[in-house]
Amino acid sequence: MSKERNFAIKFGGVGSSAYHDGQMKVKYFNAFAKYDADLYFGEKEIGSWKGGKVENYADIFANYLTNSETSNFYPLIHNYSNDAQYNVNAFQGVCPVGQKGGQQYSIYRREYEVYTVPGVIKYGYYYNQNFYEDNTYSPTSIIPKMVGVYYIDKNTEYCYQYDSTLGTFIMVSRAKIYTGEWEPVVLSSSEVSIYDYNIANNKTYQYIIYPNDKERDLNDNELQTSVQVFANSDENYKVWQPDSTFFGQGKLINGSRETSSILGAPISTYWNEWSICELIPESHSDKIPLVKNAYTVNQDQIWKFKFSLKTGEQKQNISRSEFQTLGQFPKIGYGKLNYASGEVSALMGSEIVLGTKSRYIERTGTSRISPLSTNEKVKMLEQWHKFVASNNPKLLKDIKGQSWIVQIMSAGNTTENFYNSTPDTINFQWKQIGDTKNVIIYSSLGKLTQEDEKIGSLPYKPLFGKGN
Repeated sequence: MSKERNFAIKFGGVGSSAYHDGQMKVKYFNAFAKYDADLYFGEKEIGSWKGGKVENYADIFANYLTNSETSNFYPLIHNYSNDAQYNVNAFQGVCPVGQKGGQQYSIYRREYEVYTVPGVIKYGYYYNQNFYEDNTYSPTSIIPKMVGVYYIDKNTEYCYQYDSTLGTFIMVSRAKIYTGEWEPVVLSSSEVSIYDYNIANNKTYQYIIYPNDKERDLNDNELQTSVQVFANSDENYKVWQPDSTFFGQGKLINGSRETSSILGAPISTYWNEWSICELIPESHSDKIPLVKNAYTVNQDQIWKFKFSLKTGEQKQNISRSEFQTLGQFPKIGYGKLNYASGEVSALMGSEIVLGTKSRYIERTGTSRISPLSTNEKVKMLEQWHKFVASNNPKLLKDIKGQSWIVQIMSAGNTTENFYNSTPDTINFQWKQIGDTKNVIIYSSLGKLTQEDEKIGSLPYKPLFGKGN
């Protein structure tokens, strides 16, 4: 008679929750459910590992990324050498997997911000139509009644103002919440991590994830519908909880697993340059009718413009036709054409490197990892020319918070021959070919290697020649 071993594995760190457990993409966990694992894997190698303590994950996982945090981590090995009766075959146990898992999910994003009342705010304790300095409600600690001041009760965090006509405090709204429409970031994906590029400057966004599959309830061993989870929803974040009784009231609380399906802290965007990147169209699927288009970003073709930046006029192009009549006034015909166009001029580089002779430098992001040429400036210019000539659409963003899907219509560059380091000023003319509403723009790469080397790091020093 065969025997069974039932076990459950629950992954979680700080702030683990029932909504995350079972849905996490866990890298680098090994559980070998095999009798005498050392002996077994000594005969049947997995990669370069022959059993025993694994000193290097790369021996088992080819795509393992070594860093200082994981360099001393080792797999968990279950070795049932003392109870061979529970021995299981490979297809019955837990086996190593690659980076991509079977669990799929969808992520949505919306604009979200909580605006609190503007003006002078005083905190106190509201009791019997008065505000007090402390919670003893002592008559000597009454806060003076001032018109135009917002008073917030420390006990309830409700907001009041003093009405001199009525001679009493009246409750007023403390906050107004702005929420935009939910838009897809990625749909039915199983990627371990993604970057969302379809965001604009000076905006505040809230994210939510929907697991596509069923999850197993570890308590009753039955499948149940997966629960949505907001990003930034654990105890490391402050989230805004609207009051369930009075509209316009609310308070900041610590996030928790109990509130993670309804509350989450937003993230704010800020940058001080224009940027443009190349978009690679994905095949459209009828399974995602809410999405007009989906693109991945070519991370080797991301350009930032900030020095000597000139953007000129942004033109709104509309279709109008004039028809002459026999009357006093002409007739105007209206078409659907309505798109933006403009031009950008700036120095090609976007870095200032302190401690160098010239400070301003022209090099691509990957040049911070390893030199790409003996003349990095020319290499960067060649890459820009390749970017301009590409037929793929581009995502253009400005400092104010606008973004467009565009195509470059023409471009040029001017070399300052007798300036230090011979910098190039580039200019290009663009036309809008689409908008970013309900469009997926993302990258599936887990990490931008060149970002490890911070902008402003010193360039490599050449051993031969004058260098760059």
